[in-house]
Amino acid sequence: MHLLTHIDEISPTWVSAALAQSGTVSADITDVAHTPIGNGNSSETYQLALKYAGQAAGLPETLILKIHSENPETAERAGAAGVYRCEHQMAGLLMSLPDLRVPQFYHSAVSDDGHQANIVMQDLSGLCDAGDQIVGTTPAQIMATISELVKLHKRFWNAPELDELPWTMDRMPMHREGAAMIKQRLADRLSSEQIAIIDDSLPYIDAWLARVPKDRTLIHADCRADNILFDNSEPAHPKAYLIDWALASVGDPMADIAYLISSSVKTEERAACEKQAISYYVGEISQAFPEYTEELAIEAYRQNITASMSLTFLAGFSPQTPHTDLLLETLIRRNCATLKDWLFS
Repeated sequence: MHLLTHIDEISPTWVSAALAQSGTVSADITDVAHTPIGNGNSSETYQLALKYAGQAAGLPETLILKIHSENPETAERAGAAGVYRCEHQMAGLLMSLPDLRVPQFYHSAVSDDGHQANIVMQDLSGLCDAGDQIVGTTPAQIMATISELVKLHKRFWNAPELDELPWTMDRMPMHREGAAMIKQRLADRLSSEQIAIIDDSLPYIDAWLARVPKDRTLIHADCRADNILFDNSEPAHPKAYLIDWALASVGDPMADIAYLISSSVKTEERAACEKQAISYYVGEISQAFPEYTEELAIEAYRQNITASMSLTFLAGFSPQTPHTDLLLETLIRRNCATLKDWLFS
């Protein structure tokens, strides 16, 4: 299969080949229509609507295609950082983790220079609601997401093979440039106290970047509401599906938990679910690793709170649109409130 360089190159033949390559029963696709969805920072995402020549029982009516950014500067920056290559490698790895709820991957490819990528995956929109970063998540959705992170973290907890994943993303020390960009973009939206917290967080992020965690695992590293799909058919007991693995890293497991809670829960609701969520996580992890105590987890949570702000600063490099500005404002407000409670109180 050739690599799509632009969405306009997609064809029924290309999609048929993607399904056949995955082992899905081959079928004659006669038409494919594409509709943009989502608000990705480094990639474009489309829903593909398929028409078949004959019987299509058991074959997907829609698919999701994720392709590198149409913005050349964004694609070059993401490719140089290894973002597209990382998500391509994760697509293969995730298929070996059947217990983890993720969309099925049908096809994944990346260019030799890592600046272009195509991923075809299952469309779960008929089953799930997309998480909304600005609206935020419920405590039940947080617990459902942590249940999935537990599966990933347990599988790779201090595993020797973590040193055999050279394509995973390293921490990116771009927080000072990102903080400056965000302060400029949101100058009229943030309070003087929030600006001060942004500035005061920088040396803490320096320390976090240099920190060697006691426990390591494979982490999602960008686990926030926009990167989660929720099956809300039972509102009291939702199910979470993790998507967007472009920043997957080897690191402190509590970095995922800290970022999830501090970025995705409304500030006025965070304190009520924070300790409960940490306790639940420790209870699940300690079944396999009893040396991991709540005391250790709470301290790791405190140390990784700055990971949330660091990732938000990275998002400051995203193309400026009304939506991304509102997203950044939401993230910064929640991050500042969390840092104030945990580090600056």
